[in-house]
Amino acid sequence: MATKVLIVKPSSLGDIAQTLALVPRLRALFPDGEVHWLCNAEYEPLVRMGAVDRVWTFERQAWRRWRTVPRAARNFLQVCRGLRRERFDAVLDAQALVRSAWFARVTGAPLRVGFAGAEAGASATYTHCIDVDWKKIHALDRCLLLLGPLGDKGGRVTWQWHGLEEATRSIHARWPQLQPRGYAVFVPGTRGEKKRWPAALYAELGAQVWQRWHLPIVLLGTAGERALIEDVKRLALEQGVSADAVLVLAGCTNLQELTVLARDARVLVGSDTGPMHLADALGTPVVALLGPTIPFAHGPYTQLEHVVTAETPCRPCQKVFAPCQQTVGCMQRITAAAVVAMLESILDRPADESPALFV
Repeated sequence: MATKVLIVKPSSLGDIAQTLALVPRLRALFPDGEVHWLCNAEYEPLVRMGAVDRVWTFERQAWRRWRTVPRAARNFLQVCRGLRRERFDAVLDAQALVRSAWFARVTGAPLRVGFAGAEAGASATYTHCIDVDWKKIHALDRCLLLLGPLGDKGGRVTWQWHGLEEATRSIHARWPQLQPRGYAVFVPGTRGEKKRWPAALYAELGAQVWQRWHLPIVLLGTAGERALIEDVKRLALEQGVSADAVLVLAGCTNLQELTVLARDARVLVGSDTGPMHLADALGTPVVALLGPTIPFAHGPYTQLEHVVTAETPCRPCQKVFAPCQQTVGCMQRITAAAVVAMLESILDRPADESPALFV
């Protein structure tokens, strides 16, 4: 049976990377069907790499400035009309917001699946509600439950990645020293400071990785995080790391190039961030540094055994973006020695023994 399905998951980087695991499941359920995806415009390249048939983009950023509101309104109407014309058989709202529920409803699809705990009455727009305790299940497992009304019986979680050839050539041309499985990636930045591991500890870890395993360090992040990342590099050089062994790429890559860098790394170290979840979905070994968030709910889905954390009585934190009230925060309690111990289980074995976790 050919079935046309729309997945509504507008953001963010890590959430979309994880949720792309729904696509292979839908292909197995409906080999002759179509899978469409609605996301915020900035994440379109990532979704296209996830083997969907069509991407619908919502220009959310355009609503934030008065001069671009007319363009945003035109985009909103075009998307609504286009989705209606597609005549989807099913819509899966994996975002659980009023906005995402609206897009699900406007399609007129006979089957609209979402979460019973969706934002402010959004669940009233669904034909099927999935009731789940959000604090007791991994974010990806929660999204996979949306497939139940379509006949999904569970099974192995996989991802499909396509269209990385041009970005791979770009990476090799710009930074020929970065050979597959020949470098480590650190992602020091996070959206909230409570989730951030201190720059001094990243520098200490970089020194250990360089001295023990002779791996150059690639520091990834956004342009706005460049000062933080330059600080990590400066502190690493003070601890004896060679200047040519630390490469700062904050704000220097597009999403496709970021994906290639994460895919080809020997290991990626980061907090609860999009690149960490993306690397996990690509099959790259990761070490996840988690403090305020619950590991079994927000850790790397296929590598929960690679989480390093510090137990505190205030976890899970209810105000991740508010200043920490503790004398020593949970991220500051994670030592470089603990992270090195975790890295030993990854880096002390040959690189080609790292399992491929995607197809």
